[in-house]
Amino acid sequence: MSARRIAAVARRIVEQFRRDRRTLGFLVVVPLLMLVLIGYLFQPQGGASREPVALVNEDQGPLGGLLAEALAGTPSLDARRLSAGAAEAALREGAVHATVTFPATFTTDSLRTQRVPLAIRLEGSDLFVNASTLGAIQRASVEAVSSALARSPLAGGRGGLALEISYLHGGADWGTLDYLAPVLIPYLAFFFVFLLTDVSFLRERASGTLERLLATPLHRAELVLGYLAGFSVFAVVQSVIVVGFALTVLGLKHAGSPWTILVINVILVLGTVNLGLFLSAFAKNEFQAVQFIPVVVLPQLLLSGMLIPVDALPDLLRPLAWLLPLTYANEASRAVMIKGASFADPLVLRDLGALVLVAVVLALAATRTIRREVA
Repeated sequence: MSARRIAAVARRIVEQFRRDRRTLGFLVVVPLLMLVLIGYLFQPQGGASREPVALVNEDQGPLGGLLAEALAGTPSLDARRLSAGAAEAALREGAVHATVTFPATFTTDSLRTQRVPLAIRLEGSDLFVNASTLGAIQRASVEAVSSALARSPLAGGRGGLALEISYLHGGADWGTLDYLAPVLIPYLAFFFVFLLTDVSFLRERASGTLERLLATPLHRAELVLGYLAGFSVFAVVQSVIVVGFALTVLGLKHAGSPWTILVINVILVLGTVNLGLFLSAFAKNEFQAVQFIPVVVLPQLLLSGMLIPVDALPDLLRPLAWLLPLTYANEASRAVMIKGASFADPLVLRDLGALVLVAVVLALAATRTIRREVA
């Protein structure tokens, strides 16, 4: 074994990377940019979001006002006093994340002798919002009741506050995967279709196939549409398999139609194919094509509502989230799978329209990129 030969190989690798400024920039600049994004996203915000909840019949009994004040004073809650009808309407519209209905007789004496029910109804479409809202309500309720009973022990341990939790969407029988499926399925489709298209189209260019096709009477728009159709066959097949496997083999719960779920994912992957065609023009080899993954895929993961609701994002990042196709796919998928929305639902139609628009814009961008490359 020769140290000189090993050093020669190492020098060649160093020289190769030294001449590739794009790769050097990828190794240094991109990780720093991602850290800045993640740091800004998860750092405590001055105006931290507060979960909106509706208080119904908060004036019932002497303890109603005490508990209502405790909930209103909780930093993570935005308590609003509403009538029963207005609270239910706000819950269905998504204006509040939960309603808290006080019992008809809410007194210290009743708490000492019996389990007094406090009805909490969660909107239920987002797992993390459910946990955050319910946890804040539980903590405030326990503290308020404990303070009220501090000087009077419970009679035989029989009394106290009983939280009766119900859900508008989803439910206690929905598992973590059931809640995450509406965002995981589109994300997996986006990731693998983007990788397939980006690398495969680069091979077409690197092998000279693209240049030979451009020498034929084919118009560049026809070429892009042909590639789109070809790649989309595999993208659609993948969507069918993933959605079918998730709903049948894994048995994930879904309140809406499986066909609507499939349509959402198919339109998403069509736009993803165009995105791969567009970005592959900026890569000279497969390694450079793979470099687009953290730049394109990671922001979609962080900003599309998978980890943090879009409405809870910092003000600077929220407009960026609505430029990402995965944001619309996640919103529509969650509306169908958890809320039971139909294909004709205005929100689903709006999100599908946005995905179609993204696909058209990216197809035009891919056509322009090919024209610029061979000009």
